[in-house]
Amino acid sequence: MEMKRYDEAEARKLADALGLDKLTEKHLQQLLNAMRVADVRRSLLDTDSLSPADESAHLFRLP
Repeated sequence: MEMKRYDEAEARKLADALGLDKLTEKHLQQLLNAMRVADVRRSLLDTDSLSPADESAHLFRLP
């Protein structure tokens, strides 16, 4: 799975979609870092053998 390269524009777009339109530059950097970490962790999961029924109901994914 190829990891997506996020930039500040992507982080701002996500923040706006989540209603976080008053983030400071520092908070935007924290969101960008969280997006990158989430992507790394998601890429390490073995999902080839899973079906949709195997996904726990309490797991959510940001847009």
